[in-house]
This record gives sequence, structure tokens and C-alpha cells, in this order.
Amino acid sequence: MTQPSHDDVTRARLIPPVPVSVAPMAGGPSTPELVAAVVGAGGGGFLAGGMRTATQMREQVDALRALLGA
Repeated sequence: MTQPSHDDVTRARLIPPVPVSVAPMAGGPSTPELVAAVVGAGGGGFLAGGMRTATQMREQVDALRALLGA
């Protein structure tokens, strides 16, 4: 069995098989853990950035990548 290509994995994450997404909720609810759970369940997710500094966003993105194994 062959491994899926990087493009296949990226496409699967960007185009979820089910119409479920987590919206970017300012103030804290859209955490890397919540987004990773939704993506892991086959949906799509967004991190909120409107109320975060660039450094805080970088930390959130790094945490999400670690949770997704990306």
C-alpha cells in the first residue's frame, strides 16, 4: 500500500468530507485543540486571530501543526 502524497493530505484537510467547520471565535474558544479535533473528525477549522498578537498567532499555529502532525 502506498502512502498518500503531501498534496493529497493537504487537499483532504482543506476540503473536508463532511460539511462541518469550527468558526474563528475571538476571545479564546477556537483553540488549537478544538480546531485539531474538528479536523480530525473530518471537518474544517479556523483559528481566531483578530484579538491576538502576531507572536500569539505563531504560537497557536505551531501548536495546531504539532497536534495535526504537520
